[in-house]
Amino acid sequence: MKAYAAALMALVAALLCGTAAAHGVGVSRAEYTVDGCKVHAALTFRRDELATAIGEHPERVIAALLDVSADGSPCVRGAPTMMPDERDGAQIALDFVCPRTPSSLHVDSRFIERFSSGHTHLVAVNSGSQKSESIALLAKSATDFELANNRRALGAIIRVGVEHILTGYDHLTFLLALLLVPATKPRRLWPLLGVLTAFTLGHTASLAVASLGWFVPSSAIIEPAIALSIAYVAAENFFVTGWRHRWLLTLPFGLVHGFGFASGLLDLAVDRADLPRALFAFNAGVELGQLAVVAVALPLVLLCHRSRRYELGRRAVSGAIVALGMVWFVLRVTGRG
Repeated sequence: MKAYAAALMALVAALLCGTAAAHGVGVSRAEYTVDGCKVHAALTFRRDELATAIGEHPERVIAALLDVSADGSPCVRGAPTMMPDERDGAQIALDFVCPRTPSSLHVDSRFIERFSSGHTHLVAVNSGSQKSESIALLAKSATDFELANNRRALGAIIRVGVEHILTGYDHLTFLLALLLVPATKPRRLWPLLGVLTAFTLGHTASLAVASLGWFVPSSAIIEPAIALSIAYVAAENFFVTGWRHRWLLTLPFGLVHGFGFASGLLDLAVDRADLPRALFAFNAGVELGQLAVVAVALPLVLLCHRSRRYELGRRAVSGAIVALGMVWFVLRVTGRG
């Protein structure tokens, strides 16, 4: 329990550092209004942050690093202007002329790469009575908006959630590490259900918080924290005797992994009014993918329990996962992975 408490304190400290970093930078916003073939862009920044990230003539730099396309065809940008906005803000405005009235709009806000890690850029598109909103992060500056019909099918969003977990090698490694416990009483699986439920509750909570825009911690904090959680769970495999108390780990670690899952939903550029529905569908997809992985991996693990070499193999695989988790941690801290 002392080791668990130390790990939890380290995790909380990391998240607090991430919070401080996020508040140290700030949030910018862009609103695009579609009027026929013309798209009016109004982007608002904090003046001090804009000066630090861009320097002189920020309106020219921002305009040069902002691209808008209508139905795959690039729109021609006009001359930008800049004016004060409220107390400490600055608004940059410019118009784009598109070849046709867009039914879909592609916005590439490449300028956010100039801002500090943790910067969040909110993007909104108005087309008649329809309004779509998205969040652009440093990891992905481009967002797409369907103006003709911005309600995505539930099945499509569920599929994105399934694909997100099945292609997330770090999350899959975490699940594998959780399953590798000593073969004491393999028929008692209720504790494992508690472990998975706690993980689900944790990542559902943080996924909702990030997707609703209440708090989106920097990936520079979350990704290394995910790597550390993998290494810690695998290292704990050398000391645990079963799944009984592991929910104490998977609940806080689920919070961390949920912020990692959130990137998959944020990339969809879902209408804010449709976000609760999309959040439910995406999370259902993540759960279906997770259950599919457990349904395949758990019988194999239980089958290996019968082998006299299982304990040796379990320790060898756990040791390899510890090493892999630490390699990921170093690569992510140094920005190489």
